[in-house]
Amino acid sequence: MPPRRRKPPRSISDYSNVDKTLQKMRQDVLFAAIKRMLEERAGIRKQSTRYTAGLRTPQPLTARPALRKDGLGIKASPGNHMLLPYEISSSSIPNEEWLKAKQKLDLALQHGYAPRTWKNYANGAKRFIKFAESLGIPSDKCFPADPQMVCLFIAQGLGRTSSSLAQSNLSAIGAWHRINGMEFQAPPQTKVIKKALDAHWPLEKQKKPPRSPIVPQMMLELFNAWNGGSSRQRCALALAMAAWSGQMRLGELMPESQKIIDASRLPRRSNWQPSDDMPGSSQINLPWSKTKLFKGDTVYLMKQKAPLDATLAITNHFATSILSDSAFLCSFKEGNKISIMDKKSFMFLCNRVWSRMGRPSITGHSFRIGGTTALLCAKVDPAIVKKMGRWSSDAFMRYWRNNLDIFKNHVTEIDFGLTI
Repeated sequence: MPPRRRKPPRSISDYSNVDKTLQKMRQDVLFAAIKRMLEERAGIRKQSTRYTAGLRTPQPLTARPALRKDGLGIKASPGNHMLLPYEISSSSIPNEEWLKAKQKLDLALQHGYAPRTWKNYANGAKRFIKFAESLGIPSDKCFPADPQMVCLFIAQGLGRTSSSLAQSNLSAIGAWHRINGMEFQAPPQTKVIKKALDAHWPLEKQKKPPRSPIVPQMMLELFNAWNGGSSRQRCALALAMAAWSGQMRLGELMPESQKIIDASRLPRRSNWQPSDDMPGSSQINLPWSKTKLFKGDTVYLMKQKAPLDATLAITNHFATSILSDSAFLCSFKEGNKISIMDKKSFMFLCNRVWSRMGRPSITGHSFRIGGTTALLCAKVDPAIVKKMGRWSSDAFMRYWRNNLDIFKNHVTEIDFGLTI
């Protein structure tokens, strides 16, 4: 009896379950064809490959579609359905209302994450696709992600990166699946892999210096450079004072860039209100915050000694750029042109001032860190700082800087009630 032939070892591509996963979704072929025909006949859309009979190949997580600006108002650009791998089925012929509902669903899926989070997820998905292609896997077979491919991808950081990057990559892969209506659960081996990553993370790469806070002297330098300047400079000064005094994230005040502007997240001039109970103080009613999302939050800008007074800076900004209450807080007017200050241009203006003073480049989060540290160094109760900074936990303690000054203000010459 001849010996049994042993099957060749399975290759990585054999583990791909793309066809099995998507086969269940191949339905309503006739519906898709009728739908496209009716759209073209009604003039809703020109001929394209978007609505084809059958199922499209899942698209990788790509750059977030930008929102189109229209004056000071913001409108979502229709037709950007880059992340949906298949059409939603319907038992009836679609009408105009169905198409409007579909566009809203696409928009919700595309803009359900913060701009920075979306960018990080997109980069993580691109890294996964690039790694799979290096192993001979076609780009259109990378997603849905195979568990073994995920483990191979995460393990590539051994001896180079920490588990934090691995977790970020896993979150990006999971985001792709959620957006495209698929379940994803990280393989159990990833827990062991992440422990190995931390154990073999080179020490020279672990010593990342903490971000420097923006100290009061640096805010004074901005004031001296921009006070009485152009409308752009006064707008930047108002935003800087608000972010620093209110311990705010820049993303709560201005867009990431001119290409990514979400009108629903940005405060308008009507969201800023002077205080009736505390003259000289004011508050900003945020329509969106990083922790509470669209529940919003309130930032209190208490009256401070000149020149570090955020309320006064905002008042001067509004007086220089006279716009309607519906204009964004970060909008300014130069002649007849209305512009929006974004984080990229804002930080460029700030670092240009500080570089003249011989200071290194600073990141935007240093405003929140610096405002927190400045209040602690001024002997403000940490519980008050936590409340004003809208910290939901004690996580803000890891952002404390100038610890020696803080300890000196709060833990020096304590009266322990002893009698000598």
